[in-house]
Amino acid sequence: MERERILLMGLPDSGKSTYIAAFWNYVCSNDPHKKLHLKSLQNCEHEYLNNIRDQWLSCKTVSRTNNAVGEQIIMNLETSGGDLITLDVPDFSGEAFRSHFEQRKWFVD
Repeated sequence: MERERILLMGLPDSGKSTYIAAFWNYVCSNDPHKKLHLKSLQNCEHEYLNNIRDQWLSCKTVSRTNNAVGEQIIMNLETSGGDLITLDVPDFSGEAFRSHFEQRKWFVD
């Protein structure tokens, strides 16, 4: 299977974690018309995703991502046509993203 990777980054308060919360809600929904289905989740606990989803569903501001830690979200998904997709979203803080521009360095583990 070819692995596609999506990097979701943006400046502080641009809605990265909010987008992930909404996407998680979609993936976990019982909507019979949805096009993506969760096969497995790696490197991330359901607790983080459920927490930000619950905040989003309650119309609360989604918690900011911890600047030092972030979350590595890897979802193995299946389309309604049977194709497999790996969605790899490192949920870094906007401050970390801004520091990459200021310092002109990218630190990867």
